[in-house]
Amino acid sequence: MSEAYLGKTMQIIRAIVKENPNYQQIVGSCIFSFVQQICGAEYAPKITGMLIDLPIFEIHAFMKDYSVLSERVKQAKELLQQQLA
Repeated sequence: MSEAYLGKTMQIIRAIVKENPNYQQIVGSCIFSFVQQICGAEYAPKITGMLIDLPIFEIHAFMKDYSVLSERVKQAKELLQQQLA
């Protein structure tokens, strides 16, 4: 999984800068299927939205490391579940 993830993310990492007004959409499109595999279809859209709203340095961190993405997704899912409870 990690190799497939890095194969996609490393192609766009240089486009993730504040000067690029489309970087959030690019990141969201790139990570959505991976987020969906981690947390399921129900939470994937909301969690992807949460992740692309993070500061750029945090986006770079999870784009460079699948385990960081996985941890962020799990944290976001827990937060959403707490809010729904």
